[in-house]
Amino acid sequence: MNILPKKRWHVRTKDNVAKVRRDIAQAEVEERQRLARVQLAEQEARTRFLISKVEHLIPKERNNVVTVDQLDASGHVNLFADFEFQESTNFGLNREAEQEKRLLKEKEERRIGLLKYLGEGSSEYTKKLAWWQQVPDRHRTKPADNNDVHSSLDVVDVKRGQVNNNHKRKKKMMLSVDELRRKRLNREREERLKAEKLKRKHENNLHERDGGGVDNQQAESAADDNVKPKYSNQFNPIIAKQNRK
Repeated sequence: MNILPKKRWHVRTKDNVAKVRRDIAQAEVEERQRLARVQLAEQEARTRFLISKVEHLIPKERNNVVTVDQLDASGHVNLFADFEFQESTNFGLNREAEQEKRLLKEKEERRIGLLKYLGEGSSEYTKKLAWWQQVPDRHRTKPADNNDVHSSLDVVDVKRGQVNNNHKRKKKMMLSVDELRRKRLNREREERLKAEKLKRKHENNLHERDGGGVDNQQAESAADDNVKPKYSNQFNPIIAKQNRK
């Protein structure tokens, strides 16, 4: 798998391979140290068990006789044997350090999303409701303050004031409508006067130009009045009989 080995993002680069080998070697060293500590702890525990078994079989006075645990390799009395024994047991297995490592590992796995417990993230686990399960604030009953409590008379006064305001508003609206209607009528009257004035002026100009043209028009209109209108047999059959006369 020698695809683009010069790219930094490639997995099988020389730096990454060397790093993996160093990590493997370090892990092997740590594993050997751990096994050595475990073996030492088991050996010490076995020694203590055998010593306690011998003490039960051969009772003796501890005030006058020095036990084997208090003797060094040189034969001198060791007054700190108990403390050394406790230190050796702690060296064999440090529970606090192991607990701290486990918590750090769990925290890191939770951060990257690798560790998930069954039901984690649900409302039963977090004891919190989702936004769509909560009651809106507008539907929640809030405790009334002392300033918000009003008597029935105050409520009646407020409603009466609202009715009066509505009546005044309607009255103002009616007044404005009447005023607009009056202005419209005045404007239409002025327009009619202007139209009549222009029409009269135009008729005077025609009379001055034609001279007696007005008399001829009057005669023609009188002749038209003498002509009887004709009606349709389809819509007015009774009145249409006069068309025959």
